[in-house]
Amino acid sequence: MISRSEIKKNTAVVCSLLLFALLIFFPSDCAEGALTGLKNCALILIPSLFPYMLLSLFVMYTGTDEKIGRFFSPVVRILFDLPPICAAPIILSLTGGYPVGAGCVRALYSDGKITLEQARRMMYFCVCPGPAFMITAIGAVMLRNNTAGIILYCSQVISSLVIGIFLGIISRMRPTEKNSADIRKIQKNKVILSSAFINAARDSSSTVITMTALVTVFAVFTRVLHSSGIVRLFCETLVYFGAGKRESEVIFPIILEVTGGCCSVNDSGLPLWWFAFAAGFGGLCVHLQILSVSGDNKIMTPLYLLFRIINSILSGIIVMIFCIFYNPTEEVFLTMGGETARLTSTGPAGSVALLILCILFVLSFHGRRSFRRN
Repeated sequence: MISRSEIKKNTAVVCSLLLFALLIFFPSDCAEGALTGLKNCALILIPSLFPYMLLSLFVMYTGTDEKIGRFFSPVVRILFDLPPICAAPIILSLTGGYPVGAGCVRALYSDGKITLEQARRMMYFCVCPGPAFMITAIGAVMLRNNTAGIILYCSQVISSLVIGIFLGIISRMRPTEKNSADIRKIQKNKVILSSAFINAARDSSSTVITMTALVTVFAVFTRVLHSSGIVRLFCETLVYFGAGKRESEVIFPIILEVTGGCCSVNDSGLPLWWFAFAAGFGGLCVHLQILSVSGDNKIMTPLYLLFRIINSILSGIIVMIFCIFYNPTEEVFLTMGGETARLTSTGPAGSVALLILCILFVLSFHGRRSFRRN
């Protein structure tokens, strides 16, 4: 019987040969895909992520997270059933971008400040796209609408918090050794700000370089799959089983990489909540980044992917609810699909207002004719 280690080695050999074959048979597509990936990293990923990653690690290395934890201690305990030290990583994960939370969780677990159960639970909801990506890159740059970006970002935050609160409730129902980390005596070393900043810069730079490499590889892989016709076959299969054509075209990019998935949603002219689906899942590229940042296979479990799917669906539903009460300007949909903006009203309130304006116009026109006759 073949052992698991041998299976992994054989799989690695097969993947290496396939990648080498792609470089030989699709050289121009590989070059164009690499250029696209590097552009996305230079324009979106690095500017939006590196400052937050540097700040988050600096906060962790200087011990500021413990002071923040004492301030938010009641909230963290009541909502998430976690020790106070977890407050700063939760906040940073919601504001810093996808891998920031994973890096903070790894730092806490490596220092013995949280247990394995708490680390795994945090990994299920401390994964969120930051405001720089959702509001600036997607909202302002891609959709040219800040309100749409704010709605998308709020949906991600709400979805992550809901999952965290749900996991906290489950944790209270299943007593474990989760409180053992609270009473650990952790050795405190003297904090040197210059050393903390240098270490944070070094680790954040290493993380960003790794993420850039992964995004570039996935961009090459996506381009080759398009050129080889595999993506078209995948879309035609989904359409055959009843899926819509536009929806089928964006599924594959969303599964692979979040930036390319959002670009595909934008080009397809799909509703706003499809951006929430894409950002909520994150894509395999983001998951590999988080796996590399977490640095410990024990923290990552198959349940992680399940909660990413749950987060994707939940964030999309939240955007749908947002759009019922407040519909972003039609510039969003004009930018997304290149369609002509509709001239009709977009809701009951708009219909009533349009009807009142028509009545006033008719009355004023009739009054002018009566005044001229007199």
